[in-house]
This record gives sequence, structure tokens and C-alpha cells, in this order.
Amino acid sequence: MNLKFYKKLYLDENIENEDEIIEKLKDNIKIFNLYLVCIAKNINHTFEIFSLNEAFKDRYKDKEYIVVGMAYGKKQAFILVKNIFNDNIKDINHIKEKFLKNK
Repeated sequence: MNLKFYKKLYLDENIENEDEIIEKLKDNIKIFNLYLVCIAKNINHTFEIFSLNEAFKDRYKDKEYIVVGMAYGKKQAFILVKNIFNDNIKDINHIKEKFLKNK
């Protein structure tokens, strides 16, 4: 999986070591219970949420994603998506393009 990171990630309140986590992800090191909120360039969904266990499966190996948020736990990841929408409510129709342009 090819991951790029949005310049100002949305983080759940329990993530304190963002740079360390990003380095581990770049080295393909799994982090227990870490969920990524991502945008895929060539998929119609606005956001995808998946755990790192899912991310390392073969079906994702040739896909490119932009990580816009990280959270510990699935529930926290959904809260992040809610926060992303709330922060971008004025420009909701162009939210995906915003993240794609500012990775």
C-alpha cells in the first residue's frame, strides 16, 4: 500500500507521537488498534476507514491512499470523520478535492 499523509492530520486525542507512528507506517510496521481515515484517488468514496491489519492485506498493495486522520479504535475513527465533516461543512461538496490537493 502506498500511503501519503495530509499535511495537517486529524488525530484522535490519544495519539501523541504522530511522527513516530508515521515512520512505523512507512516501514510497514503494524500498530495494534490503529485505524486510518483515508482518501483513495481513484475510488468514488469520500473516506475509507480501515485498521492496519486490513491495510496490509494483498488487495491493498497496489493502491494509493492519502491518510487524513489516525485514531486508536474504530469508534474514534468514526468520530474523526464526523469532525472532518464539521470542520469542512462550508465546502462539503469539494472536501475530497481539498485533501487531494493538500497532501
